[in-house]
Amino acid sequence: MPSSSTIRQYEAGWADFRRACDDNGHNFLPASLDTVRWYLELRSSRLSRSTMRKRIAAIGHFHREAGFAPPKLDESWDSEVEIADAFIQLSNKGPEDMVEILSPNQKELIWQIDSQSLAGARDLTMTLFLTAFDLSREQCASIDIEEVETQQQVVKIRRSANASGTKAGLAGVRSSDKAFDPAIALNRWLEMSGIMAGPLFRSFDRHGNTRGRITGRTVFDVVRKYAKLAGLDNFSPMNLRRVHSKR
Repeated sequence: MPSSSTIRQYEAGWADFRRACDDNGHNFLPASLDTVRWYLELRSSRLSRSTMRKRIAAIGHFHREAGFAPPKLDESWDSEVEIADAFIQLSNKGPEDMVEILSPNQKELIWQIDSQSLAGARDLTMTLFLTAFDLSREQCASIDIEEVETQQQVVKIRRSANASGTKAGLAGVRSSDKAFDPAIALNRWLEMSGIMAGPLFRSFDRHGNTRGRITGRTVFDVVRKYAKLAGLDNFSPMNLRRVHSKR
């Protein structure tokens, strides 16, 4: 039986895990392996290895309390530390490939976007970012150019973008298929729009000129537009989140 001080640490860690899941559309009980891995990636910039171990132990503790088996990579493992170390190792992996992340429906939607037009260049970049960095529509709308970096075709966002105040997209994303490459899409959008600072995703006036920052509603309308073209019913920005991807 854990000590009272350990239980308090578990409660704090579990509360943080639940809050992060709630803020980002993930189920926390029972949590999937991918959700736990996502959480470690989310917190990797600010938590020590020992604290991350404790968070995994807290997740396991409250799963058992609720009558669920703790998420495990291998059912033969009994040690919470061993499980935590395995997750931590996975969370420190390099850039992910968009081809492996995207689901067939997500790809079908992306194929509907004409990236050669100004609006299409914006919409393609926005759509890829929603999945690549697991963003809500409000988070996507709030991105500034200064928070995005591209190095060797790997795109990263370094910011406190989400409601839980943690950095997103630290590992970065790339693509083995140019059609789904966030770096290519981003560079095309920036070149065509001429935007150099401030809001990354802009609205347009009736003459097609870029204006101010878009809203979450704009993101919703854009995704619904292409979902309709792809024949995808009841498809919204939430369906571009990682919970609906291949992972």
